[in-house]
Amino acid sequence: MIGIASRKKAGHDLAGAISWYGRVIALNTRPSFYFERAECERAAGDDGPAMADYLREAELNPRQLLAYVGLGVVKARQGDFSGAIVAFDKALELNPASFAALYYRSVAEVQLGDLENALSDIADAVASNASDPGAYIQRALVKAAMHDKPGALEDYARAIGLDPGNCVARLNRSEIEGDDADYAACFADLDAAIKADPNWATLYVRRGVREAENLRQDDAIKDFDRALELNPDLIEARTERAWTKSTTSDRHGAFEDFITAGRARWAAGDLDGALADLNRAVDMDPDAGEAHSARGLVEQALGQFEPALADYDAATKGGSGPFAHLYRYLLLKRLGRPTDEDLADVMVNSDDGFFEEAGRYVTGQISLDDAASFAQHQTPLTVAQTDLTRLYYYSGVLLLSGGENAKARSHFAYCIWMKTKGCDEYEFADSELARMDAQGGEPAH
Repeated sequence: MIGIASRKKAGHDLAGAISWYGRVIALNTRPSFYFERAECERAAGDDGPAMADYLREAELNPRQLLAYVGLGVVKARQGDFSGAIVAFDKALELNPASFAALYYRSVAEVQLGDLENALSDIADAVASNASDPGAYIQRALVKAAMHDKPGALEDYARAIGLDPGNCVARLNRSEIEGDDADYAACFADLDAAIKADPNWATLYVRRGVREAENLRQDDAIKDFDRALELNPDLIEARTERAWTKSTTSDRHGAFEDFITAGRARWAAGDLDGALADLNRAVDMDPDAGEAHSARGLVEQALGQFEPALADYDAATKGGSGPFAHLYRYLLLKRLGRPTDEDLADVMVNSDDGFFEEAGRYVTGQISLDDAASFAQHQTPLTVAQTDLTRLYYYSGVLLLSGGENAKARSHFAYCIWMKTKGCDEYEFADSELARMDAQGGEPAH
């Protein structure tokens, strides 16, 4: 069994290795088996089980230094940098020269803003293993954070000397060179990094940014295009391409990129970044209903209800379809001031399909059960799931407007339970719950 588990780990079959180590542990609780399983769990991103196994390993074998290192890495990955440092401290009690413990403690100290100790630890790590490029990269990052650019450049040079194809070192060094307007060196590093790893999308983005700074817009757009071919979800590439296109004749392309980037940032939870991108889209085309509608979504999620309402008003005038009319009415209900004219507006502007049924529900023509029955029979299943999430969000808003806060909370919670991430109403429901929690269970007006 041990041999099978080891082979699966070596073959990167982490799930198989975890399963087989579990069988081994069931028959023999020797400490090393917990450590081996923890390593596989950490590599698979299963932080909870990994932490439990590292702790069990340390309990059974208190002198297992790497168990404390692994525990610290998992804690750091979860954002518990203070707890990570405690674990690294225990490892260093066993071996004060442990490269791994010194390296990772330095990383955690940077996150806590403790740059002096971070520099001291990574200097000790370099002394422990002067042939590791990663140690020089980490020391360069610390020095750069301490505004020691010459020192950072020197360490990046040492890392590259040890590993000429090290893309991280070249990318980081290019950032300093570009900021100092040493574009010849900057482009040389980025070109070398792309040659070493032509499939790393971020490299093309950073080269594109520097090309745009040098008014080489066509080259920059080609690099942003390539980055998006490699990683269509790389928001930075789309935003940078939008900014670059906005300086050319392709203003429509820039507008579309700002809209797409804004929506992507909103879906990723970066509401401030989303608002910045969508502000730019509105600036480029103030009459575009699509831009106002998208910005209204973000403003509403941020609790900026009056600006959101103004954007929904603009969107209904800009021909953005039934969505803006429905959301305008719901927000008016949320604020407690809809009129008969607003009600009629939703009824007139609801199109066929789900939005027609949703419009009939929010205007009181049919029950929630009737609307939910329609949504449940949508195909494929993902559409039904999305429409149910939307419907229960709408219901939650109506309940809030009627003062039924506890019931509204249950409907918003149902939206979260549906796990329809990427759906605007999922994000809205999450925002409403957060606002209710902040107000002690009451909605924020």
